[in-house]
Amino acid sequence: MKLQALAKKPALIKIVIDDADTVETHGESIEFYIYDRYSMDLYMKLSALDSTEDSDQMRQLAYEIMLDENGKKIMSEGLELPIDLQIKAVEKTLISLGNLVTRTSTK
Repeated sequence: MKLQALAKKPALIKIVIDDADTVETHGESIEFYIYDRYSMDLYMKLSALDSTEDSDQMRQLAYEIMLDENGKKIMSEGLELPIDLQIKAVEKTLISLGNLVTRTSTK
């Protein structure tokens, strides 16, 4: 396979937070989008973070890539998610990014 066959423009993928606690608290599942691929720079920034020391920077990076269905940033200056969703959304985002790396690297 030629390398250029794997090069594509980023596409939006849906992330859903649908655990029982979230549905009970908020009345429904919560959805947002991220792109299916990002620059190596973003992955390197995330991999360099220490989750115990750099949690705010991790949250900021995750907030940068949390998008609506049109690819627009959800979070802007002065906005914060409720703490329960903040933790779950950041976790889902980072897990999804990790899965994207694995999926890309094994094909």
